[in-house]
Amino acid sequence: MNLIFNKSISKFQKIFFLPVLLIQIILIINTKFTLWPEMLVYPYLLNNGFFNYRDIINPYPPLFTTLLSIITKYSQNDVLALQNFTWILIALINLLIYVSSYKISKNHYVSFICAGLFAIISVAFGINGLWYDLVVTPFIIISFLNFYLFLEKKKPFNLFVSVVFISFAVLIKQQAAVILLWYFASLLFLKIKLMHFKKIIALSFLPFIIIVIFQFINHLNSYILWL
Repeated sequence: MNLIFNKSISKFQKIFFLPVLLIQIILIINTKFTLWPEMLVYPYLLNNGFFNYRDIINPYPPLFTTLLSIITKYSQNDVLALQNFTWILIALINLLIYVSSYKISKNHYVSFICAGLFAIISVAFGINGLWYDLVVTPFIIISFLNFYLFLEKKKPFNLFVSVVFISFAVLIKQQAAVILLWYFASLLFLKIKLMHFKKIIALSFLPFIIIVIFQFINHLNSYILWL
């Protein structure tokens, strides 16, 4: 987590975030928690001998479904456990928005406004529910922030981290691949300034290729049967 939270965020700024978090907690506690059927059906089937794609018509990549099967297995399908998991994700997203907006704007008032708007507006859009979009959001935020830092500071490590996180995002919801394409297009557009980063860029995209190939091979038989 040091990729996001470091000494550049002062104690005052951390305390400044607490009112936003309190607003978020109050709002989600006073709204109805939605647990979509797929969040219980998919992991239940996986935990009872069914195979992804071969026996289950699952339109999403396997990463989150697999994680859900582990959570529900050890929580014994406890809805409260999934609700707590959802609320932790919401708090994490809000914190990531606060920290990321500060790192970009260098203004804690801007970060307070961004996180505050998210806390208020997100409830109206049904954030208090467990779904793929919610789970993929922290990965996208961390990826985007590191890509921004790479463009700003030209540190190869930031590009590597950005691609790793967006790779996991793609394995949660495939639409995140659009962001990866945007990254690649941005790097091509800036190729004149980044000529000496060719090898670094290639190595940075290697984690995505490895992760996708591993998951594809792991589910190849089931996926072919599903087709």
